[in-house]
Amino acid sequence: MAQKTQSVKIRLEPLEKYTFEKTAALAGLSFSAWVRERLRRAARLELEEAGEKVPFLSPPPEVDLPPPEKPDQLRQAVEKSLKCKAKLVEEVPVVEASGGETVWEGTVFIYDIQGHPQAKRCYAWSSPLGDGAKKRYYAALHIPPIDSPEKAVRAAMTREPKMPSRS
Repeated sequence: MAQKTQSVKIRLEPLEKYTFEKTAALAGLSFSAWVRERLRRAARLELEEAGEKVPFLSPPPEVDLPPPEKPDQLRQAVEKSLKCKAKLVEEVPVVEASGGETVWEGTVFIYDIQGHPQAKRCYAWSSPLGDGAKKRYYAALHIPPIDSPEKAVRAAMTREPKMPSRS
């Protein structure tokens, strides 16, 4: 089985989340495993019903997925650009939409930083350049109004509206 490197962020009502977590526990699964299993089942049934292939059962050779980001490589870029030490805290999937369309999608890495004069935390990610062989690294300090991965990406997009997605 392929390594699970992607994540999905969904919004739920509190009672929905409670119900799903309770159901997962009854099934003897973690919440994540339960959701993944149900999503795979639903996707397989709907695609097969439509006469479509199910990519995760036998990925076609033309599917070209971007390589997952390497947090250590990104950490080194953060340390070099901000001239301080960085420690990975969390990886957060971010999807930015405008007018109902996704304009940026990728993973933002949250780092605690030590030795920076203005901030104790930063948000970092990369985007492919040109043919994708090279990357541009982004780092945004956790300084108001930037207080979340989403706001860090939005701020970068304000400066660079055509910022390419990682995926």
